[in-house]
Amino acid sequence: MEEKGVRVINQQYHNSEEPFNDAVGHMKNHQGLSARSGGKLPRPIRIIGYILFSGLGIIFIFAMIVSLMYN
Repeated sequence: MEEKGVRVINQQYHNSEEPFNDAVGHMKNHQGLSARSGGKLPRPIRIIGYILFSGLGIIFIFAMIVSLMYN
């Protein structure tokens, strides 16, 4: 059975906007928080990925056609 004081302290802790400790507060005040890019990869890496996966798809289709021709 939980004590009432423990439950109140836990609820206050989770709802607060205060930093976890002084080091985190210092980092937020002086360095700021890094901005998220939305989860996209840089364009050159995306282009390389498109080329690799489309090449694999073409090779797979070509292999299926060749295997059907010679069976």
